[in-house]
This record gives sequence, structure tokens and C-alpha cells, in this order.
Amino acid sequence: MDLAIGDSSEMALSTHNSAESWGKIDRTGQKATESIERCVDELTKFKDLPDCVFTTALERFHSHSTRTIFLRLDDENKLRWLYSFGKEKVPRNTSALQGEGWVAEIMATPHTGRFYDNIRMTKPCFYALIDALTSRGLLPHGQTSRVSSIEEVALFMQTVGMHKRQRDSMERFQHSLETINRRFHRVLSALCAIAPKLITRPNFTDTHSRVVSNIDFYPYFKDCVGAMDGTLVPAWVPQIDQNRYRSRKGRLAQNVLAICDFDMNFTYVYVGWEGSAADARVLNHVVSQDPKFPFPPIVPYRGTRYHLAEYRGNDRRYHTPQDLFNHAHSRLRNVIFWSTKEAFPYCNGGCRATSSAPSGFSYRLCTLHNFIRKFSHDDIIFNEPEDDIPPDMDAFYHRGHPTVTEIEAQRTLRDNIAMQMWASYNPM
Repeated sequence: MDLAIGDSSEMALSTHNSAESWGKIDRTGQKATESIERCVDELTKFKDLPDCVFTTALERFHSHSTRTIFLRLDDENKLRWLYSFGKEKVPRNTSALQGEGWVAEIMATPHTGRFYDNIRMTKPCFYALIDALTSRGLLPHGQTSRVSSIEEVALFMQTVGMHKRQRDSMERFQHSLETINRRFHRVLSALCAIAPKLITRPNFTDTHSRVVSNIDFYPYFKDCVGAMDGTLVPAWVPQIDQNRYRSRKGRLAQNVLAICDFDMNFTYVYVGWEGSAADARVLNHVVSQDPKFPFPPIVPYRGTRYHLAEYRGNDRRYHTPQDLFNHAHSRLRNVIFWSTKEAFPYCNGGCRATSSAPSGFSYRLCTLHNFIRKFSHDDIIFNEPEDDIPPDMDAFYHRGHPTVTEIEAQRTLRDNIAMQMWASYNPM
């Protein structure tokens, strides 16, 4: 039976008499803004409300937050909210294969390719990552909740390694979107905690074997400890800030500077700059403001071919010392591009960081990258041929150091290396 307006008024009056017991009037007797009386007044505007809906609404008004939200809704949405009480809830996640069962299935399969294709790491590396996070108390041991630590890490890897959105993970793992989001960010926080153990300074004492074993590099680059690059990471930002984050290609992104050694391990990551910031500005800021930044890089010669694709074809012979130097420089620096572009599809837009937490993804994915390199050095994702590198990459190679003295020191060192290489390549 529907309630008439008179019935609603009587119920409102009886509610008013017990308002103090419901906590709707403060101790001074002044009526609170989000009081039960105001909510009931709003209810009386709607005719023909079923009595069960009216009663349920009064029960819901015990909550201060519910009253606040209700009073902020327009009339149309208030009605939708009220009539949602009478609807029977239909379960959403009813798949026979729940997330935990799916993870157990691919972990038990004897075909290693199936596990790798879904998780983007080998089984031993996956187990090692779980152990590293649980042994430090960053994730709970075993099945302490409805979502185990194994399932948490698996859904995280699916998101960052397989171009998956959280709604895709909601369907695959059969959990609510809120649960997926919370577990995803818990793994992110855990990775941040182990980052100082994995992103460390390079070895400044010994020359890397990649340099020593190649006559094109040694002894000319014996003091080189790694390669540097800037990459644009897709970002979601409020509309008011979008112009600052829009790159020269029109995409919303952050400018991330990274350095890796010749084992493809990140040794330095600087995040947070807007996508509109020029590479030179980011580099200058890092060099002048961050004492942890290594010695400024040696840049190649401008106005001379540099990308690997330009050295293919019929014109393979070097014409000048600068030409020879640039090719060797490009081959050495090539290692950084697979580190930043191919480690996770995230770097190509698989999932996106937010401007409010610039280090939330970029820095922690670099941590995850280093972990995989440590426990799975022969991972196939890092063994791509160098010939596939695109020739139009946006890089720091043409940028200089901000101080005149160091610019001259760089140029002198670079010229000496170029002449030594040219003397060996083209002896008189």
C-alpha cells in the first residue's frame, strides 16, 4: 500500500520527536544542516512512495554521510536512489572459474609459455617476487583475506604487462572494481618499498664486459657506465592542467628521465615533469638540483647521422671521425630504449599514471623491471634485436650541459675519443 502525503507528515512528526535520540540535533539544541528533518521534508515531496521504501530511507538516514549525499542529489537522482532499495541485488561475479582458480590453473600447467604469456614473467621470477614482498611484510603471507598475495601479484602483472584495464581484471579475477583497484595499489606500494634495494648507483670502478669485449667500444668508452633517455609516459590529468602535460605530439604525458647500465638495469629515474617540458629543461634541472645525478653524459655530434637505421644500406662507410663516433655512441646507447619502451606495455599507453602521483607507476615499474632482470636475466622481452629501434625517437643526444666549463670538457673528451677511433679505423 502506498503512503499518502498525510501519512508521511505524521511519520515526519514522530521522527522529529525522537530526533535527539538519532543524533540529529547537537548538544546546544541547534539543528544540524544535514538533519533527519530536512531529509524527511525531501521525502514528502515525492508522492506515492511505497511504505517499504520510505521506511528503508529513514533507516539509511542514521548515517551522516548518507544524509549528506542524499541532500546533494537532484530530485531525479533522489528518486533513483530511493527506488533502488526495492530492487533485488543480482550477483555480478558468477563465473565458475574465479581469479584464484585461474591463477592456480596457469601455475599448474606444464606449458611454461601459457604462464609467461599471461603474467609476463617466468614462474621462478613470479615466486621470487611474491617471496620478496611477503617476507618483508609488504604483502600478507598466504590466504589471510579473500584475495591471496599470489592473486594480487598476478592481477597486477596482468594490468601492467598485458595492456589490461582494471575492468578487464574485474572480469578475469571475479572481484569488484574497488577490490581490484585496492589490491593493485597495494602491490604498487610494496614495490616502492623495495625500490632502494633494486635501483642503485652504477659501478664506477670496473668497465662493463659489453664495452671490454667489443673492439669498437674499448678502450674509447672504458669509463662509460650506462645510457640515458627521456620517455613520455601517458598521464590522466584534470582539465585545468592539461595544457602543461600535452606533449609536442598532442598527447597528455609526463616526461621521465631514466639511466640504465649495460645490463638493462635502471640506475637512476627522475619523474614528475610535464609532457610539455623540453628534454633540455628536464636535464638541466636534474643536473643542477639533484646531487645523486651521475656525471653529465657525452653527447654525439649534431648535424651528423646518428640513428642506427641511417647506417644501413649502401652508405655504410664512415666519412668522418664524427660519423664513426656517432655510430658507436648510438650502438652503446641503444640499450636504454628496450629498457624504457619494451619492458612493459604501460610505457606505450597500456595503463596510465595520474598527475597527482607522478612516481606512482613510472618509478615502481622501473623497480619491477630491475627485479625481473635480476631473477630472470634471459627474459625474452629484453633480448630484442637492436635493428628494430625506430629512427624517430625523442632523445637527449643533442642536448648540452648547462655550464660552459663542463660543455667544453665534454667536447674535448668527445673529440679525443673520436680522433682515437678514427686513427684505428683509417690508419695512415
